[in-house]
Amino acid sequence: MSNLMDIFRDIEDQIDDLQRDTKFCLNNYDYHHKNNEYEILKKIQNILEESASDGPEFQMNLEQMKETIQVAQRKCLEVDEIIKDLGITKSANDGGSHNPTGNSPTTGHSRSFIEEQLQNNNHDENKENIR
Repeated sequence: MSNLMDIFRDIEDQIDDLQRDTKFCLNNYDYHHKNNEYEILKKIQNILEESASDGPEFQMNLEQMKETIQVAQRKCLEVDEIIKDLGITKSANDGGSHNPTGNSPTTGHSRSFIEEQLQNNNHDENKENIR
């Protein structure tokens, strides 16, 4: 019987050790988990605070950008009306001039720029011929 009691006592000691180790592991996990969670929440709070301070400025910039786009759209409509009133309605494909600035649709340079370049090329060729 004493042998059975010794075995029972050993099992109880092992159970106590196991419970103590388990409790330590759980407490350790809880401690680190709570601290990590706290750090995560602190970082999120900092991000939200920065967003709260930068948010109104962003909103203001966004509103200004929207207003600028609306002004540009109105000006484009005004220019379209002026072009329409001037009777410049043919597209470049029709052989007409829908290009009041005189910029070449292919190069983007003005006609005078292109003419100047051609004159310079001819001038250089003439120099070569004289030599």
